[in-house]
Amino acid sequence: MKASSESRRFQTQRLQDFRQGVAAIARTTLLQHLSGLMTPLFQACFLVALAAATFLIGRVFHSDVTSLDLQWLFFPWIAATFVPALAMQAFSETPGDRRMELLASLPVSSLELTVGTWSAGLLILLSTLALTFPFPLTMAYLGHLDVGTALAGYVGAAGFLAVSYAIALVAAAMTRDPIGGYVLGAAMLMIIQLAGSDAVAGLLRDTWAAPLISALPQITPGYWLSELATGRVAYAGLVYFLGATALALAAAAMLIALRRYSGGSLPRRLLVQKTSLAAGWLAATATLFAATSHFDAALDLTQEREFTLHPETRAVAASAPSGMHIDVYWNQSNPDIPATVHQHAARIARLLRQIASLSDDHITVRMHEPAPDTEVEDEALLKGIKPVSLSTGGHFMLGAVFSHGDRQSAIAYFAPERAPVLEYDVASSLAALGRDKTPRIGILSPLLTPSNVSEPRQGLAILEEIKRQYDVAIIPHFASTLPDDLDTLLVIDATILKPEMLREIDRFVMAGHGLIVMIDPFVRFNPASNAVVPDPGADINDISDLLLRYGLRFNGTDVVGDPSQASTVGAGDQRFLYPFWLRIRSPQLSSTHPVAAGLNELGFAEAGSFAIVDPLHATPVVTTTDQAGTIARSEFTNATPQTLASRLTSKGGAHTIIAAIRGSLKSAFPQESNAAGPDKPVTMQDARIFAIADVDWIFDPLTYAGGGNSGTSRPLNDNITALSNMIEAAVGRSGLSGIRSRGRLSRPFVRVSDMLAASQARYKAKENELLERITRVEGNIRKVLELSGAKSLDQLPDDIQGQVKELRLALLPQRRELRAIRQKMREDVEGLGWWLAVINLLAAPLLVAGLAAVARLVRRRHAMRLT
Repeated sequence: MKASSESRRFQTQRLQDFRQGVAAIARTTLLQHLSGLMTPLFQACFLVALAAATFLIGRVFHSDVTSLDLQWLFFPWIAATFVPALAMQAFSETPGDRRMELLASLPVSSLELTVGTWSAGLLILLSTLALTFPFPLTMAYLGHLDVGTALAGYVGAAGFLAVSYAIALVAAAMTRDPIGGYVLGAAMLMIIQLAGSDAVAGLLRDTWAAPLISALPQITPGYWLSELATGRVAYAGLVYFLGATALALAAAAMLIALRRYSGGSLPRRLLVQKTSLAAGWLAATATLFAATSHFDAALDLTQEREFTLHPETRAVAASAPSGMHIDVYWNQSNPDIPATVHQHAARIARLLRQIASLSDDHITVRMHEPAPDTEVEDEALLKGIKPVSLSTGGHFMLGAVFSHGDRQSAIAYFAPERAPVLEYDVASSLAALGRDKTPRIGILSPLLTPSNVSEPRQGLAILEEIKRQYDVAIIPHFASTLPDDLDTLLVIDATILKPEMLREIDRFVMAGHGLIVMIDPFVRFNPASNAVVPDPGADINDISDLLLRYGLRFNGTDVVGDPSQASTVGAGDQRFLYPFWLRIRSPQLSSTHPVAAGLNELGFAEAGSFAIVDPLHATPVVTTTDQAGTIARSEFTNATPQTLASRLTSKGGAHTIIAAIRGSLKSAFPQESNAAGPDKPVTMQDARIFAIADVDWIFDPLTYAGGGNSGTSRPLNDNITALSNMIEAAVGRSGLSGIRSRGRLSRPFVRVSDMLAASQARYKAKENELLERITRVEGNIRKVLELSGAKSLDQLPDDIQGQVKELRLALLPQRRELRAIRQKMREDVEGLGWWLAVINLLAAPLLVAGLAAVARLVRRRHAMRLT
């Protein structure tokens, strides 16, 4: 007992001595850093370089995304360039520099010397990192910044600096010359940062190190910075930062210890002791890292809890039937696959393991590697997995097949762009297989043909989303009847329908089935539809007449615009707000209706509106603000977007874009024979009808960022979610609406949109006046051509040509004035971008100068007290 007590006292004393030694070195080193101008100069240059990369190279103001992603994109490379400059003189022994000799004479160990030096330098680096706060403030000023994600990014950046500075100290300890220390440190940091890159993977592809390629990114601090910057603080990343820092400091301490022995090598006993300690620490770190990676523990700091399984996903997993399998096909060992895809694949595997663990062993996840020209690859292709081409040649697969008995569905490719909706993609596939019967959805539309059941329809990738969840039947729009086994019917842009089909739709609704109708006064992405527009009347001739009988009047003669909900569009080199492309945000989305509750933003293009005829049964789901107005659809044929925007005036009152009809409903054909018997009115007690005054909202440019393919494109807004919610509500299910509605798919610069709107309103009257003059003159010129029968100006008599040319010359000053007005509209926004860049660039040196002045004042007062 006495020996044990003595041992504990000895260990406690050693730990106390170690702390005191580290603190003494840290104080001395920190005072050295703060005594001259080099540290403020280092901080100012670091911050200016980072701000310049973010604002001038990354052009963050033009990204229209409220996040810190661009800062973290450039941060590793800026740090790798500047951090060695702070460490290069830590252990230098140049002529005239007695600092190292002085530190070495102190009664401290090499490890205390190294840790103390690192602590002082890290404090300088962390204070430099803290001085980047103007950038998060800028993002919060422009839009809605996710504070939790931003905080997680700063945790990752702090870990990155800790590891980088420890490695830079290793380089400084290896060389006695500061220039050599900087060059070696920068080279080491660059090599480590590049270790996880695609270029290094290509170099190692045909070597003995090829099997290690997939693990290389995880040894780089940049990998864990990007992981934490998503808002998910993985404990494995924290272990990496701590372990890598400790190992680098141990290596630097050993190099410093070598300098204290004239023979240039440590005594054997001391060498064995230090090597054993380093090996033990390495083993402990590796074990802890493996354990945290295996259990995948993490802290979710995102505002919407994006990395925490939603309760609805947990319910899907818990209710999964026994014998459900998820077969993942992933070319994990392919060295040509980009590191970002490997990182995304790890997230997929993590999510699937989480879901399987909640299923009481009812769900089994099986991993397969579809190597080229193998049976596994052939099997994956037959099951619908999509091969993705690589820039270096060849291809890879990253998809999954969900199966239960003889039923199966596939996610052909887990595109990294769809990471925000990954959980929903997986949960919806599992939920579809878990149902006793997959709902059958009928689509009645001239936009589709029956072949689109198996083939994609260009421009309507949203159809692939519907096909993945439901059994889809596409009905020719000239048909007279509906299939008997439909659960819900979608009528999309079907202006002309047979009278028999209109009666069939009414019978379908009265039988208790769901109906979703999309009609549009001006279809932007299918102009052929604009030849005929539904116009509700006394007789039932089109789908709008049915809606009128159900309680909704469609206004097909006017297009709705809302300046406060306008989208920013481009015309040449100009950016302006186009009020007829609506970005309707959450305040205008019904918070009580389950279809819209929880959504953030919907997009519409030249939409119409509905008037509520029967408020007892019809309710608005999505509306504009009171600032909205309308313009006749006929004006959209020839007028430019700027002209249309200038003509819009508010007519007061909100306009309904999406409406729902529910409750007791009478048949539109009460005197005709149907399910209730001949010549008797029919009443439906639980109607489920949705009407959308826009067709363009489901086309790719309004639904996917970059358009194109639902499997490889990121959702642009919540349009897909809203339609999926409607289908499930129409079917009578709503199990996944919470997952779909969670999270913000876009965080635009709201302030920029508001400034554009205010600027356009300020100059709108003058712009309208000039446009009217120009339009009137151009109209007169067109009339001259029409009356004369000439096809071009050259065919007119010379005297008339001269008059027309004079008219056009008279327009030049007015066009010049119009361009000047539109330039003034953009000046405020462009000026804001310029000022924000200047403020962020100048804030760094000003903040550093202020801190340096405060530090100098504190030192002076401290010196005065000592004297």
